[in-house]
Amino acid sequence: MSKRPILKSIFKIVKVILVTLLLLFVIGFIYISINKKSIIADITDQVAEKVKGDLTYKDVDITFFKSFPNLAVSFKDVLLTDTMYKVHQHPFLKAKSVFISLNIYKLISSQAPISGVIIKNGQINMFTDSLGYSNEYLIEPQSKQTTTKKSNSGEIGIRKVEFQNLTITKDDQKRKKFLQVLFKDTKIKIKEAEEKINFELETNSLIYALAFKVKKGPYLQNKTFDTNLDFYLDKKTKRLIFDKAVLYINRQKFLMDAWFDLKKEDPQFSLKLNTEKIFYDSVKSLLTPKIANSLSRVSLTAPLSANATIDGPLKGGEPHLYITGSTTQTDMTTEFMDFNKADLKFLFTNEMDKNIERGDPNSAILITNMKAEWHKFPVVADSIAILNLEVPQLRAHLTSQFELAQLQEVVGNSFKLGKGTGSANLGYVGPIERNNNSNSFLNGFVKINNADLVYVPRNIPMTKVNTEILFANSNVNVTNLSTVIFGNSIRMNGTANNVLSLINTAPNQIVLDWNIESSSLNLNPFLNLIKPRQQVNKRAKVNNSLDEMANKIDLLLEQSEISVRMQAGNMQYKKLQAQNVIADVYLARNEYRLKKVFMNFAGGSINLNGTLLDQGSNRNKVDVNVDLQAVDIAKTFSTFDNFGQTGIEAKNLAGKLNATVKANLLLNKDGVLFPGSTNAVVDFSLKNGALLKYEPLKRIQKFIFKNRDFDNIQFAELKNKLIINGQKITIPPMQIQSSVLSLYVEGLFTPDNKTDLSIRIPLSNLNKRDEEYVPKNKKKDEKIGTSIFLRGNRNNNEDVNFKLDLFKRYYKDN
Repeated sequence: MSKRPILKSIFKIVKVILVTLLLLFVIGFIYISINKKSIIADITDQVAEKVKGDLTYKDVDITFFKSFPNLAVSFKDVLLTDTMYKVHQHPFLKAKSVFISLNIYKLISSQAPISGVIIKNGQINMFTDSLGYSNEYLIEPQSKQTTTKKSNSGEIGIRKVEFQNLTITKDDQKRKKFLQVLFKDTKIKIKEAEEKINFELETNSLIYALAFKVKKGPYLQNKTFDTNLDFYLDKKTKRLIFDKAVLYINRQKFLMDAWFDLKKEDPQFSLKLNTEKIFYDSVKSLLTPKIANSLSRVSLTAPLSANATIDGPLKGGEPHLYITGSTTQTDMTTEFMDFNKADLKFLFTNEMDKNIERGDPNSAILITNMKAEWHKFPVVADSIAILNLEVPQLRAHLTSQFELAQLQEVVGNSFKLGKGTGSANLGYVGPIERNNNSNSFLNGFVKINNADLVYVPRNIPMTKVNTEILFANSNVNVTNLSTVIFGNSIRMNGTANNVLSLINTAPNQIVLDWNIESSSLNLNPFLNLIKPRQQVNKRAKVNNSLDEMANKIDLLLEQSEISVRMQAGNMQYKKLQAQNVIADVYLARNEYRLKKVFMNFAGGSINLNGTLLDQGSNRNKVDVNVDLQAVDIAKTFSTFDNFGQTGIEAKNLAGKLNATVKANLLLNKDGVLFPGSTNAVVDFSLKNGALLKYEPLKRIQKFIFKNRDFDNIQFAELKNKLIINGQKITIPPMQIQSSVLSLYVEGLFTPDNKTDLSIRIPLSNLNKRDEEYVPKNKKKDEKIGTSIFLRGNRNNNEDVNFKLDLFKRYYKDN
């Protein structure tokens, strides 16, 4: 068969249909023209039966073209209000135009003719006041008993609804809900089946607000909503159901599964959305401002896939929100750390505990299975959780393998990092807010292997560093630290309590308890410790918290105090050679407190305590208390450079010295004594003492005992208290019982013309003393007898010269 006969047949069929429609339209037109008034009256009566409020309009007419091939009753300036309208001023319906579509066949056959409704340029307001009064009774179905008209009312079989520029608002002030949507162009087709009612929805809308609790803000604020989907009402369950619907929110494609209860008692709803390639900021913009602000604690740059479930009661109560998603190769910024090239999954919920009310305190952001880079080295995090978004708490578990130099940005400017490797396994629990006073807890470890670094403020290089740093809650423990410092092999360990709690609020209250051990320790290179600290420059703040963290570490090292316990088998400092050294030292910012120092030295022992204070301008003030027991006096004087005086020197002394020294003095940055800065009281006892070639005493031979050996004078116990004031030595009265003679000395010894010494020589010395003579001190009340008095002075800063003091003028002058 050719195409031509087929086309002719089609044209004939179309012609028949058109003629039929035209005939029906003409018949309807004639019928309507004849019965216009009664039709309008009948339709307005049917509408009035279905509403319980006050319905007014300015004009009503019939149009043939608005819903062709049907006709429609057109109402102008429609206003539908409830009985309390004058009080609350919320009209239920206010529209410029309302069209009620009529089925011509049903109209002619006296059946219920209304088949559709079109509302243009208007608003529907469903209002409930704070006491529970609502105007929604206007649309509640009427019982059959209240229906008065029996004629043509029947059921209104509406099959199509259209909205054009219609704003629908639900303002429930009792339950604090607010919903508002502008339906720009919306068509709903309705088809009733035995068990359900099917709907076809095509809409272009704008969602102004979807607030389940007004105080927490709206979802989907000012978001476009476009879709063409099917849904249905299950008559048995009275549930409105959406199945695999495709919709567009702000032009982003979503797949939706949802249901909404239309029953009166405890209605619930469930809404599931999923989408691909959506940006994190777009996800946040769909949620309430408060939830969006909570989610802003994390930012992601790459698009992600996301699934959201919102369910809960339709009447009052906070809905349950559950959002999951994943992304790859994203930059992630948080308030505590920033990551790059991250692959991760995330979750947000406002119901961590089902037994607690939904909301920020019960909300959480969870990030799992994350692999990322943190400042160019790999990090694995099996979990990062931000809990209680009202007072945010962070929980995180991170692991990493890294090169030590990569930590330079983290540790601040106090350390300069070189070679070495490390690993970390850390879990953190604490506040996410910066400078928060709450407790923070960090658990885990950081291991450092074969590392080189420099402590910049004191310019101390550390090589071959191996250690493990343990974190336990807010405390830090450094274990088994071995290193080489200035050629010294040193082992260290230490603890700092409450570091994470205090680093934000009071770093100056942090105390590091530190232990140092070495078999042999040379302290000379450590003079850097008494030099002024080098100023460490703080970093300028940037968008992330890394530089702030580094600055806090610098501040901690600058302001914290260190309690050091040091042990060394052998120790050398300048001329000092000591063994079995134990020292408890407290290091503050510019102060060293020597709490207790013990060492074996010169055949005896030394105990000391004191302080060293950096006064600036190359000055260090030292206050020290020293207890010497059975030390070799010559070695002691030699080691300590004759204690800054020249009156008597190591070469002139022998014997075992017991002494207590209370002194203050000044050292420069190189540990050298400022001349004349020593002030001290020396309470000493010298046993088995000898004075060797002591020139001032040998000068007595000008007056007496020229044949006796003054080069090696053996003494009985020599006891006295010397007072040193700069270069001045005050010698209280002191008896000297020696193998050569007995004498009594007192006075002032200085390097200048102020020297004034008195020596009393009893005449009993004239008795010859044999080689076996053992000197013995006289008792305090024992008579000395007749004596010769000598007086020693300097002239023109020369050596001390002694002269006879026949008239004891020394005592008259002093």
